[in-house]
Amino acid sequence: MTLHADTDRTVRPEDLAEDDIRNLRLTFRLIRRGTYLLASAAVAATLLAACDGGTSKRSAPPPRISPPMSLGGAARSAPARMRAGILFVSRGIAVDGIAADPHHLVWETGPFEDESTPTVLHQRPLAGGPTRTLATAVVPNLGVASTSSWVVYAVARGTTSSLMAVHHDGSGAHRIATGLVAPLAQRGALVAWAEERAGTQRVVVGDLDANRTWVAAAMPRCVRGRCYRIDAVTLSDSGVVFDRGAIGPQPSLVVRRAFTAAQPVSVRLDGDPQPYLVGSSSGAAYRWAGHGWYLWDFGQTAPRPATDIAATETAIAYERGRWLLLAGDRCRPGLVAQGGGRPPHTVVPAATLDGLVDHESDVCFEQDGLALAGTRILTTWALVPRHTAAEHSDEGLLGVALAGAAR
Repeated sequence: MTLHADTDRTVRPEDLAEDDIRNLRLTFRLIRRGTYLLASAAVAATLLAACDGGTSKRSAPPPRISPPMSLGGAARSAPARMRAGILFVSRGIAVDGIAADPHHLVWETGPFEDESTPTVLHQRPLAGGPTRTLATAVVPNLGVASTSSWVVYAVARGTTSSLMAVHHDGSGAHRIATGLVAPLAQRGALVAWAEERAGTQRVVVGDLDANRTWVAAAMPRCVRGRCYRIDAVTLSDSGVVFDRGAIGPQPSLVVRRAFTAAQPVSVRLDGDPQPYLVGSSSGAAYRWAGHGWYLWDFGQTAPRPATDIAATETAIAYERGRWLLLAGDRCRPGLVAQGGGRPPHTVVPAATLDGLVDHESDVCFEQDGLALAGTRILTTWALVPRHTAAEHSDEGLLGVALAGAAR
């Protein structure tokens, strides 16, 4: 297999597909909150039904993207003062997304297994004070963001998820996007998301505090019978990155666009229907099935294999030249920063989580949310007794939020 770097071309429909679908394969998407795999046969069928063999797609005008925009300054994280250690523990309920701005900590609580429990959006001042409920019936697993002026989260209407923004005092709630198809991403004051409407997928970056948005990419969902998902969107200091997971035998894509670039560029990944893309401060960081981890920094023409992480290691981000890895016992891991020519540094000790449960209890740790807050790395964890997971219950569950030191 070879990796192709299309670094001088627009991501056009003709770059994204070459032949008709011959053998549509079912794909399976791991639902991180829970213990099951969801077969996306219905999703694949819907996408295939929307494809028309390319006749109208080829004649339709190409979707528009925005010209370059000066967003790099807004991508810088402002300091958020908080102590390292446990931020809070929730009993019988999971902590999902988490975010912080210089003045607020924002997080979501909801079910791990018991779907009758709603997901709720909370906020409290970093300087101390009461906790405020900002929204109820929030969609879990799609993320949350917090800027100086706004908190961003997802809600559902029927089968469609929409992106909402609300002021920190609870006023001014309004919809900013519909048809959300992947978790949102935040870096500094910027929020990025992927949406799909009328057969067109768009990746958008918003500087909500400055009331400006930027369409980084816009593409047909299906081209000449070949269809794609967007499973992940990430933001770096210099641009936005997303994946195009293949529904069918065609290569998947990792796509990036610098804030200063006129067009997106892409690399093709053969034999991997769902690349694993994680956040990176410098560009794209992803695992290509059968090949291992790769880095594709902005300013770097072609991706390079990562030499300081094994293909089997589980990374959740790549920040300032260091991987954030789940390390240690598979059932009860901690979080470690590794690479960059420096000794490994423990961000979240497994012993800290161990101290919250009975050492004789059969409990596993699942890392869920991740956010950056100045020099702090914020993570959320579910401490799940195995017997309650097997019973699809949240009895005995602990949801934990921690702040770790990045160095």
